Amino acid sequence: MKRSGGDIMDVLMYLSELVSINSVFPNECSLAEYLEQKLEEFGFDVERQYVGRRRYNVIAKRGNPNVAFYGHMDTVPLYGKWSADPFELKEKNGRLYGLGSADMKGGIAAILSSFQKTKKDVMGIFCVDEENISLGANECIKKHSFEKIKLLISAEPNDSPIQKPNTVLLGRRGRIVLRVEFTGKSAHGASFKKSNITSGLRRFLEYFEKYSCRLNRKKTTIGTPNAFISAINCEATSLSIPEKAVIDIDRHFVLGENRKTILEEVAGIVKKSGLNFSVAVKERETPYSDYFITDKSNKYVKMLANEVSAAYGDVNYSYGRSVADDNVFSRVVNVVGFGPVGGNIHSSDEFVDKKSLLNVERVYTNLIKNL
Repeated sequence: MKRSGGDIMDVLMYLSELVSINSVFPNECSLAEYLEQKLEEFGFDVERQYVGRRRYNVIAKRGNPNVAFYGHMDTVPLYGKWSADPFELKEKNGRLYGLGSADMKGGIAAILSSFQKTKKDVMGIFCVDEENISLGANECIKKHSFEKIKLLISAEPNDSPIQKPNTVLLGRRGRIVLRVEFTGKSAHGASFKKSNITSGLRRFLEYFEKYSCRLNRKKTTIGTPNAFISAINCEATSLSIPEKAVIDIDRHFVLGENRKTILEEVAGIVKKSGLNFSVAVKERETPYSDYFITDKSNKYVKMLANEVSAAYGDVNYSYGRSVADDNVFSRVVNVVGFGPVGGNIHSSDEFVDKKSLLNVERVYTNLIKNL
């Protein structure tokens, strides 16, 4: 990737360098070191916040800021067959291809470039493990005070139903995973007895499909709830009919829903299987994320919206379909999302739109200058 013009390294060069650094989780250390070096050059005080061996968040502060920018350093592993080296940024027809180019090294490149071009007080937060269970973001809100921060702007790519580059995300849906355990009666596999586990599972899957369709018809301010089965395990270790099955249900939830109501809904469906069962929240190391909504009348949200309007002529508001570290930070600070538009995220030939990326950088730069 050649320089796109100017006397200093610009957003495209930053993105090229970021993509060249393999930061598939849990191997974010090299990228963290790169960010530390750049941020110190830009006059930031930089702090490491460890979450494990050779894994740490990078917290950078210049002056006494009211606004923070956020990006996660990790990417997903390589999926599918790439048409070119995923760790070398390639440009074609206005698209910039590379692993993490959209999710979310494009956003980080825009943050770096805007930090370099400005001198105002501002904060940068860069965490590990977003693509896993958000260890970094959860550690950050435990150990860092956000009392003075009035707005955190996440550079996550736009994943809202409104796929327009002038979209500010005012919130995201929540997410929870439930584990359902069915128990039935085992028998010898040669006995010709009908397995009550498999017949019960069949009934459950039929009712679950209807449940999913009902959810998709429910509309709220922050979107539509959904549910899908992410894992099924039903097996016997000998020549026997299985006596147990385990199913994981991944559930995005919205306004008017919570853990209690979701557990009750799913239990009602599972009951129709005719099997003995239990339903519980699947345990994991970090908490699942609730939905959140940020008030667009917030002073700094208005400032961001003004810069977006200046760049595009107008601003759209929407809500993210997926959970992200944004949800974690929303527990302690106001959060909005404004990042570039991209495609093939979590797939082969991931790309970020070049024009969108340049405009995001311009919006960030002008916003910081006006703080």
